[in-house]
Amino acid sequence: MQKLTLTAILPLALCVCAHGVPQVDPQVHWTGAEPTTGVVLVGAGGVEVTLVSLAPVEGVADKALLRLNGTGTEYDGAVMLANRERESNIAVLFFTTLAGSSRPLLHERPGTPSRYMWMPPAGTEFADLSVDAAKTQALDVAAVCATHRRQAADGTLKRLQGYERARTVELLRARLAAWIASEQKDGSLQTPFEFDWSGASDEQLRNGVTGPCAAAAGALSALALSPAAAELVAGHVKKVVCRWGAEAKAELDGQGVATWTFNPEALPDMDAFAVQLIKVSVAGGPALGELIAAREGLACTDNHSHFLVIGRKSPVEPFKLAVGDARHLYDVPRMEDEKTLKAEMVIPVADPRFANQEGQGYGWSAVSVNQEKKTCEVRCGARTGTWTLLDAAATRGFLALPFEAPLLKREPHGLARDSKGTYYYVDRGITPETSRSFRLFVGPKGSLKQQKMLDVVADSEGELFASKNGKLRLLLGKQAASWIDGPRTQALQWVPVQENLSMIYGDLGVYVGEKLGMPCD
Repeated sequence: MQKLTLTAILPLALCVCAHGVPQVDPQVHWTGAEPTTGVVLVGAGGVEVTLVSLAPVEGVADKALLRLNGTGTEYDGAVMLANRERESNIAVLFFTTLAGSSRPLLHERPGTPSRYMWMPPAGTEFADLSVDAAKTQALDVAAVCATHRRQAADGTLKRLQGYERARTVELLRARLAAWIASEQKDGSLQTPFEFDWSGASDEQLRNGVTGPCAAAAGALSALALSPAAAELVAGHVKKVVCRWGAEAKAELDGQGVATWTFNPEALPDMDAFAVQLIKVSVAGGPALGELIAAREGLACTDNHSHFLVIGRKSPVEPFKLAVGDARHLYDVPRMEDEKTLKAEMVIPVADPRFANQEGQGYGWSAVSVNQEKKTCEVRCGARTGTWTLLDAAATRGFLALPFEAPLLKREPHGLARDSKGTYYYVDRGITPETSRSFRLFVGPKGSLKQQKMLDVVADSEGELFASKNGKLRLLLGKQAASWIDGPRTQALQWVPVQENLSMIYGDLGVYVGEKLGMPCD
């Protein structure tokens, strides 16, 4: 069954509630709007949703009637007025009012045939519906319209759709409980949630802006993605109480009750709960985030003096790879950041000394972790080495070290050569502050020599690197280069940098013996 979660529809729902799009008045029925067409839709568990379109009336928004059956709720048998709101060029939402709060109940994607989904009154996901041809054929749309008028007249719709604080709170509670259950469905964390609506006004409850409470459950589950973090969070956070208030903040008391206060008028970032919670100290000691970070992570050694560490300083940050010795760890530039640590995982490393499988560019370096075998395999091009995974106590010691800035300080800028095999190479600083710090090297492969730089000129015609022994002109956009020695100008063969990284770092001789802060050092 394909489902569309409430998370996907939340921005639209919040917009409808918060910016005054008229809700359906349960006390009004459109005596001048005649029923036109109808369709009976059925879903899993015996659910039946009847949709009856109403003829347009001048000055009246596009309306329809919705009847529910087989839902097991008090709304079974009710025929409710709905606003037809276009979600996009290819989808339509039908909004009705439940317990004083406007919400989408039916989703239609017109086509041949049209596709329908519905959301239970206390649910959080749109579930598939299909057209029941026999029931649609037998449908009496006039009778459905008459039932709506009768229920509007005898107060049935006012009772079901009108605002009553206790009933509205109960519906919100059920809806949020379902949403939170969906956030915790992976089973990594099952922290109980309670909702304190005493600080909410009737108008706020009518609007039903409850997203931050459900987002808090998602953020808490995200904190517990690793087993170490799940154990700590479950041990220190026994319950979460979500409430409305003027200031968004997270608190954790000595009994393990975390209180999440949010201001519905100024919705916080959806990760605000996790960000604030990990800063709270536990029993007057370290912050929860520090405890989690210290418990997570892996460290390996080559059994000499080299170490690599996979860890993070905060559970809302991605894991990073660092290498070094017993006193200094250096951040390693990588292809991507890990969000979780797995029992078996491969971490690619952007080491320019080793080409990828196509023989060019970054990539042919990686760290493979196998926690069951307690090993880290470091691949450096065609060579591999097996490192030993350290125990938890030793790992925590390395995680306590700061991850210093990468050792890799410079990057290639331009490369060319002449017909006799003399190379002309320029590199520069890798940070924004050092990006205009250039060096020029000239010589045959394996023994390029750094030239004393006299001047650097950059204009619309290219870049000119002037040294004591000559000038190198680079036209990066045209991929052309030339060497100027007094009155003589020699055209050079342009050599693409990205396709020749392993040659630049391994064969030119510029970086011989230089550590780049990589596992393959």
